[in-house]
Amino acid sequence: MKNILLVYPYGNQKNLMLNFAIHLAEKGIVADSICIDDFSCRKVSEVRWPLLFRLYMKLMETSHSQFLRKAGLRMLNGFFLRRSTVRGYDLVDFHAYTDSYNGIMARCVEKKLGFDITLWGSDLMRAGEEKLERMRFGFDNCLHIKLSDNLYEVLREKYGDEYDAKARIVYFGNSDLEVIDSVTGEEKDLLRKKLFGDTAGKLILTCGYNGSQGQNHLEIFDAIRKIDPELLERIHVVVPLTYGSTAEYNQRIKSVLDSIGAGYTMLESYLSAKENAVLRLTSDIVVNIQDTDALAGSLQDHLYCGGVCVIGSWLRYIIYDRNDVFYIKTEKGDLAENISHAISEYPSLKERCSRNHSIIRDILSWESTIKNWAEAYGE
Repeated sequence: MKNILLVYPYGNQKNLMLNFAIHLAEKGIVADSICIDDFSCRKVSEVRWPLLFRLYMKLMETSHSQFLRKAGLRMLNGFFLRRSTVRGYDLVDFHAYTDSYNGIMARCVEKKLGFDITLWGSDLMRAGEEKLERMRFGFDNCLHIKLSDNLYEVLREKYGDEYDAKARIVYFGNSDLEVIDSVTGEEKDLLRKKLFGDTAGKLILTCGYNGSQGQNHLEIFDAIRKIDPELLERIHVVVPLTYGSTAEYNQRIKSVLDSIGAGYTMLESYLSAKENAVLRLTSDIVVNIQDTDALAGSLQDHLYCGGVCVIGSWLRYIIYDRNDVFYIKTEKGDLAENISHAISEYPSLKERCSRNHSIIRDILSWESTIKNWAEAYGE
């Protein structure tokens, strides 16, 4: 049985990494994990971390002090993590490459412990020249670079064919699909009313999936403003802003929406898993024209639920195109026309989108994706 350590930077990804570890175990791979954002650990193997390290990690988990956390991060990279946690593992897998990893990677090299790098998207797509140069240390010394088809193309744009031999195409499974399937008709009706109010008879048009300005909400609203007033009457606009936003940006969005004339809902509070599932299930039309995207889970959910998705043509979803997933590609200049088309031809487009449900399950459920991970770890 192989023991690996998953190192990842974002505390809000604990559930993803937990599900990942559970499915790896089904393939005979035991995965411990550590998050360098909030110092939380998940340990299931027999590898023993030193007592001082375990006490230190417990302190970090329970500490509410920003000073302790910042000091702790320096200590984590400077001593404990470098010198302690790499002991006893067959492989370390660094997820979402950050500069914080370089010291730990150096320790792996020193101890001749193999490590992989798994790219998540923005770690590569938004890296400037200086960071790209710093990332060479990890890429030069790792065993494999695991990434999606989309990111493989970006890697080649940045580094040519330098790392082709190390690239392994993998995708995370999507646990949201199971939550979506568990929603009953009654829950869907109740939560739709809770989220959007009385919108019976309206098409829910969802704009983006978070509050980042990179979602280009204002350009979507400009396009909506240009559509025929008769079509405008048929929609209710929903804007998910539950993370990545600011109060100032939210107020700007509200001012613009007030001027358009369509009914709207701004989702600014945390949504439960069931509420998120209902958002996907009830979104009739989805507009996604963000600047960059590796392969957002929320868009997978919308496609799985049969939403009519209008997506920027510059967002390269290779796995969707290869598997004949149906969606509408748009340039920004054609957005108003494509939104109008989605509204006026909704019944026929909805029928075409209904087949996306089985395709997404076949290519992006954990059962489908975990095989490639196991093969990459087994090499």
